[in-house]
Amino acid sequence: MAARFSSAVLALARSVPRGLRAKTFGLYTWADRDYIKLPFSDEEFVLMLLNKFEEHVKHVYSGVNRIVAILHHVLFRKLVKYELETNWDYFSTYMVSESFSYVTKKYSDKIRAALYGHQHDDVGTMICKEVEKIKCCNCGFC
Repeated sequence: MAARFSSAVLALARSVPRGLRAKTFGLYTWADRDYIKLPFSDEEFVLMLLNKFEEHVKHVYSGVNRIVAILHHVLFRKLVKYELETNWDYFSTYMVSESFSYVTKKYSDKIRAALYGHQHDDVGTMICKEVEKIKCCNCGFC
């Protein structure tokens, strides 16, 4: 399944620091750890979703002039708000999946805009920012 991705994407998708795999920090726990039970690792899940995302892009690529990517996770780390508060910043790491930005940039001649969520407070919701020539719009409350 993951063989179609470059070694850079595979490394990115698998590069979860050990401290983040625990999904806990102090007395706090990322709820997914307790409520999401998948028959594979988080890294395998990301690679599966990356494959599906790229398949969708390839399926429509030749028949359209523009593609809008709509994803749950934030595509670029620079779009995540960090507070310089240890607890907040630790859990903010789970909002982004830059491996999806790799696929988006790979097809950026047609993917010129991306909608994303996963930010559920007032962190720039309903605001668009251009990152690497891709208009990225946070619609966390949409």
